[in-house]
Amino acid sequence: MGEIKKQSIQSSVILGIGVVLGFFLKLYVFPAYLEPSEIGFFTVLIDISNLCASFIPLGSQLVFMRYLQRFIGNEGKSSSLRKLAYSTTAISFLVFIVMFLSSNQWLIDFYSDRAPLLSKYFLVIIPLVFARALHSLAAAYSKGRKKTVFPSFIQEILIRFLTLILVVLYGYAILDFDFLVAGYLGVYFVSSLLVFISIKKLSGWQINWSKTAFSKIELKDILIFGGFSLLTNTGTILIRSIDSIMLTSIKNLEAAGIYSIAFFIGFLVEIPRRAISQISFPFLAEAFNKKDFKTIEELYQKSALNQLIAGSFIFVCLVGSLNELFMIMPNGSIYATAASVVILIGLAKLIDTSSGSNSEILSNSEYFRYNFLSITILAPLGIATNLLLIPKLGLTGAAWASLITMFLVNAFRFFIIYWKLKMIPYSLNWLKTLALFIATLALSYYLPTFGNPYLSIIIKSLLLGGLILVGAFTLKVSTELDAVVDSLIKKIRG
Repeated sequence: MGEIKKQSIQSSVILGIGVVLGFFLKLYVFPAYLEPSEIGFFTVLIDISNLCASFIPLGSQLVFMRYLQRFIGNEGKSSSLRKLAYSTTAISFLVFIVMFLSSNQWLIDFYSDRAPLLSKYFLVIIPLVFARALHSLAAAYSKGRKKTVFPSFIQEILIRFLTLILVVLYGYAILDFDFLVAGYLGVYFVSSLLVFISIKKLSGWQINWSKTAFSKIELKDILIFGGFSLLTNTGTILIRSIDSIMLTSIKNLEAAGIYSIAFFIGFLVEIPRRAISQISFPFLAEAFNKKDFKTIEELYQKSALNQLIAGSFIFVCLVGSLNELFMIMPNGSIYATAASVVILIGLAKLIDTSSGSNSEILSNSEYFRYNFLSITILAPLGIATNLLLIPKLGLTGAAWASLITMFLVNAFRFFIIYWKLKMIPYSLNWLKTLALFIATLALSYYLPTFGNPYLSIIIKSLLLGGLILVGAFTLKVSTELDAVVDSLIKKIRG
C-alpha cells in the first residue's frame, strides 16, 4: 500500500500540472487561436486514431498489466510475453494499413461535406494510429511493472505543452495549417518513442525469439484473456469517443469542436479515478494472484469513497462557476451554448468515479469475460442512443447518451462483482459523502455572481469546494483525508 501511496502522490502532482496545462490549452489557447471546426478536426482525428490504436496491440496492454506481476523473477516468461505482444502488434498494424487504404476513399467521400478538413488530412490517421498504439503498449508495460510516473508525465504534460506551443505558433501565423497538422503528428510520435525507449530500463528490449517459455495451458490462458481484453478495451474507447465521431457524421466538425470543449470541462471530474486506477491495476493483479480478497475489497471501497470526495469537489467547483468560466474564455459565448453538456458529462464521470475500481477488479479476476459482456451490450446501446438523441437534441443529446451509457456500464459491473465476489463499493461513509455532495450542489444554484468573474470563480470555488472538504473531514468519512488534513495542521503549527 505504501508504493500505491507514493506513486499516487507523484501521479497526482503530474495530473495536477496536466490539468492546469489542459485548462489553459482547451479553455484559452484553442478557443483563442482555432475555429470550432479546427478544434473539432483535431478532436475527431485523435478519437478515430485512439479507437483504431486500441485494436492494434490485440489486447496486449491489459495482458502486460495482468501477467507481468505473475512472471516477476522469470525472465523467460517475461521475454515470451514481450515477444507475443510485439509480434502480434506488428502483424496487426500491417493488416490495419491494408484495410484502411482499401476503404479510405469511401470514408473521405463520406466526410467531404460535413468535415472537409477531416477528408483532406484523412491519411494522417495511419501514422497517428501507429504512434498511439506504440504509446499504449509501452505505457501498459511500464504500468505492469508498477512504473507509472513517466508515462503519466508524457501523456499529461509533455504532449499538452508541445501542442500548446504549436497552436500558439499557428495563431501568430508562424505556422500554416499544414505545418500545424504535421507538428501535431510529430508530438505524438516523439512522445510515444520516449515512452517506448523508457522501458529499456525495465528489461523491455530483451527478447528470446527462438522459443517460448509458456506451457500450452499458460499460452491458452493468455490468448483468451488477450482476446477478451481486446474487445473490452476497444469497446470502452468506442463508448468514450463515439460522441464526437457521430456528431461529426450527423452534424459537422463545428458541433464536434464545441462539444469537445464542453466535454473537457466535464471530463475533469474523472481526474481522481485516472490517478488512482492507473496505480491500482498492478496491485490488484498482485492481490488476485495471492487470492488476497481482503485487500481487494479494501481497495474497492476506498477507491469509491475517496474518488467520490475528490470528484464531488471538482464537480461543485465547476458547476458553481460555470457561467463565469464561459465569460472569461475567448469566444466563450460560442461554447456557453453547450453548458448543459458540461453538467451531463460531469455527472456521467462522477457516476464512473464514485463506483470505485470496478473495471480493474473485473479485468484481474477470473470473471473478466463479464467486463467484455458489459461492453458488448452497452457499446451498441451507446451508438443507438447517439443516433436517436443527436438529431433531436444536438450536443445535449450526445451528452445524454454518454450519461445513460456510463450509468448502465457501472450498474452492470456492480451487479457482477456483487454476484461473483460478494463485494460492494458503497458504505455508510459513502452515503454520507453523497448527501454532502447533493446539499452542496443545491447550494451552488443560489449563489450570486460576485462582481468580477475571476473573483466570483475564486469565491465560489473556495466556498463550495471548502464545504465538501470540511464537511468530509468533520464527518470523518475518510481516514486518508483525515491523515492528509492532520499532517497539514501539524506542519502549520510547526
